[in-house]
Amino acid sequence: MAKYSSKNALLMIDVSATPTAVLNVNSFDIEVSGDPIDVSDMASDWKETLEGQKSWKGSAEVSWDPAAGTAQATLETALFAGNTIEVTIRPRGTGAGYPQLAGTARITSFKWSGAKGEAVKASIEFEGTGALDNAAQPGS
Repeated sequence: MAKYSSKNALLMIDVSATPTAVLNVNSFDIEVSGDPIDVSDMASDWKETLEGQKSWKGSAEVSWDPAAGTAQATLETALFAGNTIEVTIRPRGTGAGYPQLAGTARITSFKWSGAKGEAVKASIEFEGTGALDNAAQPGS
């Protein structure tokens, strides 16, 4: 089974309609969930389900530096303005055929934190609105 280093991973958002890497990312995650619909009856010993709606959400922790490109500032602005953002995650980095997840999201939390002897960090949480596209990156 192949293993990949996360150091090549990219979290990108659209800034002025241009996919732009979020700089200084320390960690990220993305979660896709499906909500089953219970259709079992009272006499059944086992649950029966139908496929229900799917949802997705994610988060990232960055070393906070709003001057490090425009992506961090765009994320911060999106929360205060209530705007949606276009998110792209490339877990293996950029390359033809590499995996890519992309969709529209709303920033749900932007938390700044710091401690003695540490850099200021920002934790950003986002929730998808609509489908998350799971496709390979196009060839060059």
